[in-house]
Amino acid sequence: MNKKVWMAFLIFFIVAFVFSAGMLVRQELQYKEAEEQNEEAQSLFEFPDLSTIDFGNFNDTDEPTESDDPNTDETENQPSPPETNGNETVAPGDVTDAPPETTAPPKQEEDPYQKALSTANLAAVQKVNSDVKGWIYVTDTKISYPIIYYKDNDYYLRRSWKKKSSVAGTIFMECKCSPDFSDFNTIIYGHRMNNGTMFGDLKYYKTKSYWKAHPNVYIVTNDGVSVYNIYAAYEVSTSGETFKISFSNDEAKREYIDFTLKNSVINTGIIPTVNDHIITLSTCPTKGYETRWIVQAVKRG
Repeated sequence: MNKKVWMAFLIFFIVAFVFSAGMLVRQELQYKEAEEQNEEAQSLFEFPDLSTIDFGNFNDTDEPTESDDPNTDETENQPSPPETNGNETVAPGDVTDAPPETTAPPKQEEDPYQKALSTANLAAVQKVNSDVKGWIYVTDTKISYPIIYYKDNDYYLRRSWKKKSSVAGTIFMECKCSPDFSDFNTIIYGHRMNNGTMFGDLKYYKTKSYWKAHPNVYIVTNDGVSVYNIYAAYEVSTSGETFKISFSNDEAKREYIDFTLKNSVINTGIIPTVNDHIITLSTCPTKGYETRWIVQAVKRG
């Protein structure tokens, strides 16, 4: 191989190296700009200092007990029905005119994250961009962003919450969903960035141990703070049943729930009902564009 050919190869590799290095620098600058805009949102939102939370006896990682198992026969180990006397119900040995005994319901442990997030200032973020309809937060992850709602699903793919050009885009709702999270299934999209931002941390929900450490999604809206319990995670086609929004009846909802549970790679023991509200978090998988990685959570209706 003569000297001219060697020089041509050398020049080619130098140009390729400079181009690649330039692309990496450009990407890092774009990531930095995106993080700065998200930090601005955090500042306006007045995100609370969660390190000061007093958790007390709160434990949101407990697995369902046997009594919580919906497959358990409810008739087992139940007391026999009281004896009846005419039209009255009389337990053996009871006085018929005595007031019935009552048992106070157990005190519900207050979610400290929900309480802390209730002090946030969503209105300040909405003042900058009225397309902001909420805020999403997942404990001990990078997921803490404004949620956008817009008339189409393309505008914010490469725009930040401030409508500026951004490789990271923003977190936004499916445009066919109701912006008040009132649908049975609300779909929320986000990019899986290489630096782990946006919905990058969703990829870890392939193991039950990660779910147990990060079991809830918190959605802050003008109506308050809602807690959604993560119950399923799986990969699905972009045209899959997961992205269904309209349901004609309760049976259609039950079939949808069964589909999500069947496809989930983790068994959380949490089973939604037709009266609940589901959020479907959708992002790109590790490779390819024909499927999406899904994490779903439920708020009891």
